[in-house]
Amino acid sequence: MYSCRIAKLVPFHVQIISHVLHPFLPLIIFWVFIPIAMKVIKKEANEIASSVHMYKEMQ
Repeated sequence: MYSCRIAKLVPFHVQIISHVLHPFLPLIIFWVFIPIAMKVIKKEANEIASSVHMYKEMQ
């Protein structure tokens, strides 16, 4: 009953698109968020490496 009410509120083409894209949602999430996370990790690693390098130069 609940899904029938939602189906009436959502246009048919939106339902089709969501059913087609739903299986690919994890892939889309990984495709978008993993590169962002990798950039953040690389940036933090570079900052740590540069601070260690500066610390060694000071001694």
